[in-house]
Formats: sequence, structure tokens, C-alpha cells
Amino acid sequence: MKRYLSLLCLLLLFVGCNENPLQPLGIKHGTESCSLNEGSFYTFTFPDGDYGKFHLEYSNGYVYIQANGIVRTSGNRDIAPEEEYLTCELFEWADEEGCPYYYFLKTDDTPYYAKVHRTGDITKGITVSFEWWLQTEARNRYLGM
Repeated sequence: MKRYLSLLCLLLLFVGCNENPLQPLGIKHGTESCSLNEGSFYTFTFPDGDYGKFHLEYSNGYVYIQANGIVRTSGNRDIAPEEEYLTCELFEWADEEGCPYYYFLKTDDTPYYAKVHRTGDITKGITVSFEWWLQTEARNRYLGM
């Protein structure tokens, strides 16, 4: 019995040294607000590397999002779609039923994938807020919730 208890303690010590399995590896997350005076580029640049960018543009009362690839979905998903990416979409926050839109992006040619969700209406004339998730592992479409 004592031997099994020692083995269990050793195993728990080893497991405790690993990274938190609930925190997905490679995913960065944040919130931002951008002024859209003459269009705004949001660049995913961190000390460990450059992961591409996207562009927000305000025109005639609407905000557009542009990137190497964009897919708009109603509701949140864990994994970016494989196909049917456009280069520009209207950047809205919800569909007719009030279900929030999420935009899956290819931020560069590698590709790196990101997910963006608009979090509010245009404020102060030309400022838009959004939440984002970025996968820092190239070609990995998993972005978590």
C-alpha cells in the first residue's frame, strides 16, 4: 500500500509540473478598440513573432473587415473553416435573430488563423471595439471558445 501511495504522490507531482491542459497552447486572446479615421490595420505582433494583420475600414456608415481570407459565421466555433474565404466582409456584430457574428481570418500567407468578434456599435463617430483570438501555430485552425 505504501508503495502505491508513493507512486501516486510522484505521479501527482509530475502532472503538476505540466502546463495547464485547460489553456490551449498557441492561442492568444485580447480586446481592442480602433479608430477608423482613414482605415485601421490591426497587426498581431508579439515578442515571439509577427502573425499577420487585418484591416478595418469605415465607409458610408458601415465598417468593413479585410484580410488574406475571411469567413463570417453566426455563433462561436472552435475551429476555423477550411474553405470559402473572401478578402472583404461587412463587419457586423449580430444577424437578424441577434446571434453574434464571428469572423475567421487568415492573417497572412503562412497561414495563421484568427477569430474576431465585434463587441459594440461605432462610438465617437468612428471607433469600433472587438475581441480577438489568434492561433500562433502555423496552419492550425483551432482557436478555442
